[in-house]
Amino acid sequence: MNPNGRIKVSVMSRVIIARRIHSERYQLYQVYRISKDRPLVYEDFGYWSINEGLILTKQKGEITTRRRNLQGLFFVISSTLEHPETINYYNTIKYPETDSVIKQSYAMFANLVDIVNMTYANVFHNSFGHYNATTKKWTGHSESLRSGASNYSASAMVVMKQRLPIMDFVIQISQRVKIKFIFKNPPTSYVKDIFIISFHNHVWYALFATFLLHCIFIGYLLNIEKKYFDNTTGDAKDGALVTLESISQQGSVVTTKTLSGAILFFVLSLACMFFYNAYSSSIVTLLQSTTSINTIEELLNSPFEVGAEDTIYIKHFMRVDTDPVRKALYDTKVTEHGFLNLKEGLDRMRKGGYAFHIEKNPAYYYILRHFDINEICSLQRIEALYLPSHLIYIPMYKASPYKKIKKVGAFRILETGLHLRQVKLFDPEPKCTGIAPSFKTIELVDVQTAFVTFLIGLETGRVVPEIGERPFYNRIAQRISGNKKT
Repeated sequence: MNPNGRIKVSVMSRVIIARRIHSERYQLYQVYRISKDRPLVYEDFGYWSINEGLILTKQKGEITTRRRNLQGLFFVISSTLEHPETINYYNTIKYPETDSVIKQSYAMFANLVDIVNMTYANVFHNSFGHYNATTKKWTGHSESLRSGASNYSASAMVVMKQRLPIMDFVIQISQRVKIKFIFKNPPTSYVKDIFIISFHNHVWYALFATFLLHCIFIGYLLNIEKKYFDNTTGDAKDGALVTLESISQQGSVVTTKTLSGAILFFVLSLACMFFYNAYSSSIVTLLQSTTSINTIEELLNSPFEVGAEDTIYIKHFMRVDTDPVRKALYDTKVTEHGFLNLKEGLDRMRKGGYAFHIEKNPAYYYILRHFDINEICSLQRIEALYLPSHLIYIPMYKASPYKKIKKVGAFRILETGLHLRQVKLFDPEPKCTGIAPSFKTIELVDVQTAFVTFLIGLETGRVVPEIGERPFYNRIAQRISGNKKT
């Protein structure tokens, strides 16, 4: 009996056939085919006899291990390339800043080729593909896998509900794929008012209470002196003016004729000197300091400009994200015009005040080549979760009988650490090995509060006397006009 042409089995079949050895004994085989046009492959399963019953042969490993040799079977492999030039070096680490995620998944595929002993041809697409609700058809890479035009993907995709019916996601590679906001730590003055945070709120309250008491006491003292000591250089309303002059480290034309007044003036001046020195020191320190932004909400509420790398998957997931904070960040700061290529985005980020959303591996390569040590040490990262990196898998044709064999082969690559070793070539995270001495130049944003205060003072000096002293000038004018009449 020759069953080669009559038994339709696949590589994962568990079909058993029996061959009679003699009238009371049968040899048992498990049979499978590498593909439908290949001959049957026989595995010794055991034998059966009337006297001994079923005797099984001890198998070496699971079925996926025993049948992983595909004997050079040919497959069509599909990949998505963001940059057309990558077609010349997709299987190397050359130019790691372009199509980094695709190269990582292709490294996994290259190892799998050796494990399962297969041959292949590549088909490249310029998009991962999407479902068109109007035509009810898929496009690009996804359509290739759905239709069976390609058997396997060498490019990782994000698991999406719409894709589950048309392909199987078998191998996760997202352990090293991270997409983050990268930016330089902003100066403290860029996100906070250093003229207010120099002192804790409790200190401000204590100072205000102290100066208020001095203002009351000095005003009362000057009023007494004017009444009993004929002191015409000041009165009660000058108490506030004397206090403000002392705070500003300025002299005063108001004098006192009593010892208690002299002591009060001296104590006020001494307290203001200590306050002024502490405040000035704190301002100088804060001008040279930086602060950190730790959440997407803080980034949204900061003065930072925000952009993102111009890639298919980043643009898609930022547009469809429904998280309130992340959606607000995209709508208000990124927008449709905020997508830049790697070089443009990182060069803007290097100048400061700009956060760039990018896959970290190509960003790190660019940073290592173009940033100095101080710039590297000032970098901060925030994982935004626009792209669910834990759901990045390599997909296969839905009806492929080789899914389990390739999945077990991929797990073997992951468990032995081979893939991790290769992926580390794409992950050269910059290390801060020390900060060189540097000095920050003061910019307008650092002292904007001082300029605002100056402008408010000018306007107050113009408006208040005009309102408060107008009756005085009116009386003088009336007297002058009356004298002229007489």
